[in-house]
Amino acid sequence: MPLNHYQITTLENAIKNYSYPPIYSFGVGTPIEVINVENTTTLEGIISKLLRSDCVKDVKNGLASVIYWGNNTAGYASHRTITFNENVTEPQIQSFMALVREGIPQLVEIKKIGMPQFSGISFISKILAFLDPDKHCVLDLKLSRSLSVVNGRSLNGVRFTTTIGVTKNNSSIYYAWTKECIYINTSYYNGRYRAVDIVGD
Repeated sequence: MPLNHYQITTLENAIKNYSYPPIYSFGVGTPIEVINVENTTTLEGIISKLLRSDCVKDVKNGLASVIYWGNNTAGYASHRTITFNENVTEPQIQSFMALVREGIPQLVEIKKIGMPQFSGISFISKILAFLDPDKHCVLDLKLSRSLSVVNGRSLNGVRFTTTIGVTKNNSSIYYAWTKECIYINTSYYNGRYRAVDIVGD
């Protein structure tokens, strides 16, 4: 279903005024050391670099930062980040690193590693968005609830409870949704933005 002028303008205003806190965690101890940076662009660069690192400690920090950032406004960012740091194993991180060396992983590939806090699409899609923001976006519960009932949107049909499971159905819908975000960007905004910008978390 095509966007009308009001929707195009409203979405672009939302993109321009996006202001999720540019904050991430540093280190793997307790208490969590929190780092504030000047803007979201800087944050994206830092976390993307950590996730792509050849150092296990850096990658662990990158994954923990995704958890902290994604939970920052919910009130339990430190608890979930500490839980991840205490329970993730080095072989799990090495398995993630091997996937990233081959390119951008699939949702199900990251899910199969079994890392704590990365069992559903909400947080696995955050990893993908940091790795490849041009072609991947975040799909969380809030967005699913707001758009899954809108006729004509790719998210119509996503199934979720308290999480968005990495099922065949939901994975197919996620990738259709990323393509729709890319289409919206190229069709209505002449490629000025990225897939992740169209639905900033």
